Amino acid sequence: MTKKDEVCSDDNLLAMISLPAGSQVPDPSTGLSTSEEYDLYFRILRDNPGLLEWSRVCLSVYDAQLKDLDQTSLTPDEKLQILHGILLVQRVTLEKWVKIGESLRRET
Repeated sequence: MTKKDEVCSDDNLLAMISLPAGSQVPDPSTGLSTSEEYDLYFRILRDNPGLLEWSRVCLSVYDAQLKDLDQTSLTPDEKLQILHGILLVQRVTLEKWVKIGESLRRET
């Protein structure tokens, strides 16, 4: 069993999320991070989900985050940053749905 399998086998901790390949955040001290380190830490399963599945996952993640937000000891500014991140993801997702809708409208 690999280290990744060990981390990912405990489904009680956090459900896996899907992100496009190449998405990672660098280590603040070195500026470097491997995809494997990032994926293990955040329990990310890299694949290319369809927009519908992505949207479903976003909704479940948002529900969990918003429920948890009131129970955290985060500062108001930290909570604002989380909400800002949620809105950014929602905007990108909605833009993709709008493109699909516009494309379908042109076809009919």
